[in-house]
Amino acid sequence: MEERIREYHKAFIGSFSEEDFEKLFGFLTQDDQARFANASLTYKKAMRCKECDSDVCLALLCSTADAVGNHLIKGSHNRFKKFLGEYCPERLRNPPLTFYGDFTPLEDYKRHQTPDEICKRLKASEPVMNSFERALDFVYSRFRCYFLHEAVGLVGIPHIGNSYEERIEAFLSPTFDFNYEKSPAAPVRIDHKVVDWFSNVVKESLVRYLLTRSHDK
Repeated sequence: MEERIREYHKAFIGSFSEEDFEKLFGFLTQDDQARFANASLTYKKAMRCKECDSDVCLALLCSTADAVGNHLIKGSHNRFKKFLGEYCPERLRNPPLTFYGDFTPLEDYKRHQTPDEICKRLKASEPVMNSFERALDFVYSRFRCYFLHEAVGLVGIPHIGNSYEERIEAFLSPTFDFNYEKSPAAPVRIDHKVVDWFSNVVKESLVRYLLTRSHDK
């Protein structure tokens, strides 16, 4: 096995043997091999950051999914959603995120920034449908775009009361021009397991992608 392929395989120890990985990787076109190689290396970087910097880890995981997505699809956000929407296993489509209430203008939400006010609004609000697609929008806008462009990450989310298990923030919906000041906002409850969950989503999607593309040959 070539050393470069051995490096790519390190992201999938436990999923494929070296021999199986090399065979499956060989079924990909040259362009797809290059994208999958970049995704594998970026995933490894994300895992090295997982314990020490969850913000960087989540941003790199978003880039991993974007890197291997269909580049005939315009827009990195669209590639990200298309790839994970197609390849994520059903058992992982249960995001540890809970969305509350209808969207409200950001200026109105700014009047309720204290933890007490947020809690009051949450108690008066019912959770809305927690779809996988909506969770992908949130993860991409919050943990990629908003972190990379505004330097606001997961560690900046205020905890409520004494609970470090769940965090609450103003959800800034995705905009393609990154003009967040005009974005609508609504509360979101984020379970601390979000990093583990999204790590598994990305890895298992890469695994299914590799298996599916080999079966297409």
